[in-house]
Amino acid sequence: LGTYVSLDGVKIIFNHENLGLASSANQALQECRGKWVMRVDADDVLLPGTLNQLIQFGNEKEADIVYPAFHEIDEIGRYIRIGRSDESHHAGCALMRREFLQELKFRDGLKIGDSAELYERAKQLGKIEYYPGFTWLYRRHAESLTAIQR
Repeated sequence: LGTYVSLDGVKIIFNHENLGLASSANQALQECRGKWVMRVDADDVLLPGTLNQLIQFGNEKEADIVYPAFHEIDEIGRYIRIGRSDESHHAGCALMRREFLQELKFRDGLKIGDSAELYERAKQLGKIEYYPGFTWLYRRHAESLTAIQR
C-alpha cells in the first residue's frame, strides 16, 4: 500500500509501485469520506466554480453518477471539439456518489478502458444523469495513457 501525507485536509497517497489507474483509484476511494467523489486525471482540468454546480445537480436528481459535458483540448490548450455529457462516459471529472462507487469499484488491474467498463456496470445498477454544462477540459496528447496504449 501507499504512503499517506496530509496537507491542509487533503490526503495525498503515493504508491510504491505502479498499480494502474483503476487499482490506484480504488485505493484512494477507500480513504474517501464525503458524499461525492471525483477523480481528476493529471492531464485534465476541472473548471473553476463548476464543482458546486455538479453537486447541486447530482443532489437534485438523486444521481449515483453525473457525467458533465467537456471541451477537448490539445497539448497546448487549443480547443479541438465539444464532448457532450451523454456521449463520453469518462470517469475522470465525473461526479460519483461515494457509497455507490465504493460498492461498484473500478475493475482492478485494468490499464485502459476503466471508464467504459465502469459505465457499463453502473448503468445496470445505478441512476446516471448527464449535466449539459461544461465543467472540465479533456486534454488529448501523445503522452496520455489512452494514446500510449493504442
